[in-house]
Amino acid sequence: NGQAALTVQYSGRGIIESVRIGGDSIQREFRFTQPFDSIEWKLIKKGLWINKEADDEVFVQKFPKKAIVHCHYAGYLLNGQSFDNSFVRTLPLQGKLGRFVPGFSLGIWNIPPGEVRVIKIAPKLAYKNRRIGIIPPHATLIYFIYRID
Repeated sequence: NGQAALTVQYSGRGIIESVRIGGDSIQREFRFTQPFDSIEWKLIKKGLWINKEADDEVFVQKFPKKAIVHCHYAGYLLNGQSFDNSFVRTLPLQGKLGRFVPGFSLGIWNIPPGEVRVIKIAPKLAYKNRRIGIIPPHATLIYFIYRID
């Protein structure tokens, strides 16, 4: 059916520990062993940090709002509480970058397909002073993102 098998393992705090994606001839496993408070972040734009970088990786300050992305993601508050998780739903996100909060769009735009990135988004590039579901106003967000294509 073209769908890859997806297995997600969680730590005791409910944070994704590993993701295994298998299907056809491709099998990938990603491990996230660090708690949020021990992740080393690199500032790529005021209000946006990343924990994974390559020496030649270029981070963008703008993104094409109509570009379509296809990814799995898990979103967390700084206290480790999950607020959304496409891995659990086994239904990836697909949509135009202009529909998402700016920090998410900037953080995902240049991830190569098949790669994982963890980003931290300050409130000013997320939901600012708005409450969205269980996300409180002025919340900093953490996203684990796996770019499909």
